[in-house]
Amino acid sequence: MHTWMTRLDTPLHVAALEGHTEEIEELLATGAWVEAQAVKKLAPLHAAARGGHPEAINLLLAAGADVNAQAEVEYTPLHAAATGGHTEAIKALLAAGASVDAREGRRKATPLHVAAAGGHAEAIKALVMAGASVDEQGDHRATALHLAAAGGYTEAVKALLAAGASVNAREDRRQATPLHLAAAGGHTGAIKALEAAGASVDKQADHQATPLDLAAFQGHTEAVKALADELAVKALLDEL
Repeated sequence: MHTWMTRLDTPLHVAALEGHTEEIEELLATGAWVEAQAVKKLAPLHAAARGGHPEAINLLLAAGADVNAQAEVEYTPLHAAATGGHTEAIKALLAAGASVDAREGRRKATPLHVAAAGGHAEAIKALVMAGASVDEQGDHRATALHLAAAGGYTEAVKALLAAGASVNAREDRRQATPLHLAAAGGHTGAIKALEAAGASVDKQADHQATPLDLAAFQGHTEAVKALADELAVKALLDEL
């Protein structure tokens, strides 16, 4: 059973989460309220989006569901679909007019931030294609690239870089760039992707820490090697 099941308290929410389209049709036909709210003010459309069911989404929308319905902290169905990396659900919501840069209130996160934090590269591509702002800043001015890099999600990092994400953007908690966060986590694949896109290997964050400092402090041997190799190349080029 889906872990969300314990948080939903109407049959329509449960059917939507599980993508049971025949049951959804029956419930709607017998008067189920399409905008019924469960715990945290989640609507059935949130449930269908979180479950990744585009057919259920379309049924609920046809019955009058608000595509931009806000649960607690302004969490929309598009945030819910992005959380699970459900690309087809994302596309169904966007086609119905979902706000691509909607912010939830707790972390100021857009659906792109949420997709990046989960490492969902295909979801990122779908959101970017729909016009998502790739350098939008969330909590602590973190961009989607910061979140993908911190999680070590190489394909998500590449998708954001291909969309033009600022490779040396700084968040304001530690003045870290995406490379600092990838280095601190020892995420060698993400490090190499960021370096290939021109990330500055010698930028300093708080306490004058470079990405190499952070990788070394955490004992990430492969990350240290990747960063040291890039620094050696940079030093050589600087001498030419």
